[in-house]
Amino acid sequence: SPLVSDKLKLTAEEIETGLIESNSTNAQLHIALLKGIPPVHKSLDDGDIWITVLCKKLAPYWSWIAKGDIPITANKGEEVSEYKGLNPVDRLKLLKALCELRVDQGDARTYIQENAKEGAWDSCFRKRKLGGDGKKTSYWFDGNDIQGYRLYKEVTEISKNAKARKNACSDVSCVCWETEATNLDEFQRAARELSSNKASALAAIGQMIETDAIP
Repeated sequence: SPLVSDKLKLTAEEIETGLIESNSTNAQLHIALLKGIPPVHKSLDDGDIWITVLCKKLAPYWSWIAKGDIPITANKGEEVSEYKGLNPVDRLKLLKALCELRVDQGDARTYIQENAKEGAWDSCFRKRKLGGDGKKTSYWFDGNDIQGYRLYKEVTEISKNAKARKNACSDVSCVCWETEATNLDEFQRAARELSSNKASALAAIGQMIETDAIP
């Protein structure tokens, strides 16, 4: 993705191996993500500095972007060896939190919103918008015969912690995605519930799912 690095091309397997082995591929991925979160440390490319920067970036926002306790924090350089000794699951938690923080940046939010518009089919975004209530909820359909089909609900809410997150969030709105259906039974349930909704726009989406989206 251009939001990470045009030059960085990694497969899911390479990312997984990187997290397990804490290798140079893992470092490159984290550095690319950290460069998208200002202010950018001038020595980010030097050795294992990125691990210290990672800890300092995540610590202030951890409670908003992740669950549980943060696996490591900056500790006079000790965090470098501590990171390399972490369970891969904890390294994954840190990477996921870093992605959450990266996607909160203004350029990322603009990129996603522009590419998610109906008719703007970027290779990264293949969802089809079915509609919404015109306020804060929208429904999206995604998938194919090989990968399967999914129904998503997009909910835009006002963040209660917007002021506290002003350095991480470009505005006060936060977008959450929820998976509503992944199989026939769940699609049928979603269609029934929406079709019986008193809001005509949502009821129309239920009918659309019934006729066009149920796999």
